[in-house]
Amino acid sequence: MQQTIQIGQVQPSVLPQAEAAVKNCKAWLNAKSETFSALCGEEFTHKEVLLAHAACVLLIVACGVAEWLEGGAL
Repeated sequence: MQQTIQIGQVQPSVLPQAEAAVKNCKAWLNAKSETFSALCGEEFTHKEVLLAHAACVLLIVACGVAEWLEGGAL
């Protein structure tokens, strides 16, 4: 089956959808994290929560690398 495109026919652009997704993502990152704020007693944004989790993962990975470099001796 052969598909043809007529002259003057325009394919829908994905750019407006991508812009809307970026705006929604930025708005979500800057919004208050209700759960984390309630647990800690201070106000935190979703961005700060993600950074805190990333730091914890990095610390765990660093510990794993240090153990691997030691040879895993008990």
